[in-house]
Amino acid sequence: MKILLTLFFLLFSSSVFANDISDFEIDGMSIGDSLLKYFSEKKINNAKKTNYPTSTKFIDVWLNSKTELYDEFSITIKENDKNYIIYSISGVINFINNFDKCLEFKKNVISELIILFPNVKQLDYEYIYEKVDDGKSIAYITDFDLANGSVRVYCQDFSKITENKRGWFDDGRVEVSTKEFLDWLGDHSY
Repeated sequence: MKILLTLFFLLFSSSVFANDISDFEIDGMSIGDSLLKYFSEKKINNAKKTNYPTSTKFIDVWLNSKTELYDEFSITIKENDKNYIIYSISGVINFINNFDKCLEFKKNVISELIILFPNVKQLDYEYIYEKVDDGKSIAYITDFDLANGSVRVYCQDFSKITENKRGWFDDGRVEVSTKEFLDWLGDHSY
């Protein structure tokens, strides 16, 4: 049975407290699925991509949401994978000029995850994007680590310099990622 992560409602069977990251869905999409189940190859190939500066193993594909739940998705796939297997998926909500609303969103999602994961310790921390522009952008992160991946909720507060230079906005995310991707990301992030 799949577990659907939504903004404020986590729908799950009371007999299922999943510890397998592939049991979760964000807007119907799951880790291990082919992105082709949800978007055409043309749409995927034409989408905005984010490359990591120190490795080309994984790329993020940015696609608009088809529902009102999220503004867009950041979906991580291996760069040359013709099957477009999903290793990480983030439901993204933009909070332009309203970072306090993002923190409220994060708090609400975390309260739902605590119910879903009563025996999983949450890890709260901040990550400063030191290598991005002026080094003053920061993410406020909460992780729930499972055996083969993680559910992460976070808000990104980008500096004015980064917002102006890159066109990035403050946002909130609900993210499901495989351990493989997270281990790789630890060595190849900004």
